[in-house]
Amino acid sequence: LHAVVRVGTQRKLLITGSTYRTVEDLAARFEFNLGNDAAASCDFYWVYSRNRDPRTPPTTGAHVNLRSFTIDSPGAQEMTQSMAEASRTTIIATTAHIVNQVIEQVGSSGSPIDELFDLVVLDESSQVPVTLALRPLCALREKGQLVIVGDHLQMPPIHSLEPPVGAEYLVSSIQTYLLKRFKVIRHDLLTNYRSNQDLVEYAKTL
Repeated sequence: LHAVVRVGTQRKLLITGSTYRTVEDLAARFEFNLGNDAAASCDFYWVYSRNRDPRTPPTTGAHVNLRSFTIDSPGAQEMTQSMAEASRTTIIATTAHIVNQVIEQVGSSGSPIDELFDLVVLDESSQVPVTLALRPLCALREKGQLVIVGDHLQMPPIHSLEPPVGAEYLVSSIQTYLLKRFKVIRHDLLTNYRSNQDLVEYAKTL
């Protein structure tokens, strides 16, 4: 993501996931990298629902215009203006549950279906049902890029009803849908940056 902003060929980015914690963790790591690179100039907006208190964003470099606000606050107008300027790099981080509201806010059509983003990143995809994943997918430009990230060994979304036989992938996660329906090739991340070394070494002995 850092490299994408630095190169500057993809001007509009959406970071989303199943929960605010997921989005905040990814956005915070992303901001840390951007803040240490003066060449990575951008507008970075963390957007929350009307009934949630926005997290106070970290202090960053002057080249990163970082804002945190609810979807109905005045800050949303600034975000809309940034999205309208083709020359600006705009990053929006929000949960998949309110992506449709964000699209309506920043798009020109007023519809939750609008081609706005050059790159959409969907984190914790094994926890995101296909129906929920459609919201960020509706904002992807025709030639945009989609990055689906997640652990295929995690427990999938829980549903109260059994899925139709033969169509299980339609009501599972977006990750399962892409892997089983389209046989998308999985790219495993082989370097672990967050596990304690002692715990890792112990696990290797089991």
